[in-house]
Amino acid sequence: MSNFNTDMITVYSTEDGSELTAFGGRGSASGQFNYPEKMCTSPRNTLLVAEFDNNRVQEVSMTGEHIRFIGEGMFSHGSLAGIACNDEYIVVSQFQYDDCPSCRTKVFNYSTGKVATQFVGIGDGDGDSWVLSWTAARFTPDGQLLVAVDTQKSGRLNMFTMDGVFAGHIGAGWLECGFNDTHFTADGNIVVADIMHCCVNILSAVDSSLLRTWGCEGVSDGQFMEPTSMAVHGKELFVLDSSSARVQVFR
Repeated sequence: MSNFNTDMITVYSTEDGSELTAFGGRGSASGQFNYPEKMCTSPRNTLLVAEFDNNRVQEVSMTGEHIRFIGEGMFSHGSLAGIACNDEYIVVSQFQYDDCPSCRTKVFNYSTGKVATQFVGIGDGDGDSWVLSWTAARFTPDGQLLVAVDTQKSGRLNMFTMDGVFAGHIGAGWLECGFNDTHFTADGNIVVADIMHCCVNILSAVDSSLLRTWGCEGVSDGQFMEPTSMAVHGKELFVLDSSSARVQVFR
């Protein structure tokens, strides 16, 4: 779990929730972070951390040893918004500012760290992605499509190929503008963290219909104040509730 205020990353056990290690701290040197906005676990069991104010991606081990920087000098200040990775690619989305034509979603080759492609779309048509509002990105379970969390404009999840070709959307018409992250269950259904309504929704992978929802505003078990990020481990769903400073685990 990354801490925006201390610039530290803490690793917890999935077995009992105990703290295993913590590392980082404010700075720009190797192993330091400056507003670690988003991160993902690579297939090689390392962490890829998108640093909002250092304008780079840093790969570190689970104990904090620096491995490499990715994309240094390629991002505008304070523009990194989401990151996703699989065996082949690292995808980093950027906020699209009006005065930043270079703010594009960048796709890096995982092995080399070099840019494979980049794309951007501004508009409200089916083929457009409001990159301005991307807050997270995930790969579909088969690793073939990128799912972009589009919170502010279209209120839906947009899907793209690695070349930036629009491949469909999920949840249009009911997701509204207020969800912050998405993930997939072990059986392929779609999980959405809804900040506006302080709840978690599960959508069908077949037709994106709503299968289940739980949670409301509060600090009791099963309630949320601001569900911002999620992770799936086996059949368990981990939900980070940032305003109550805790992670809840659901099965």
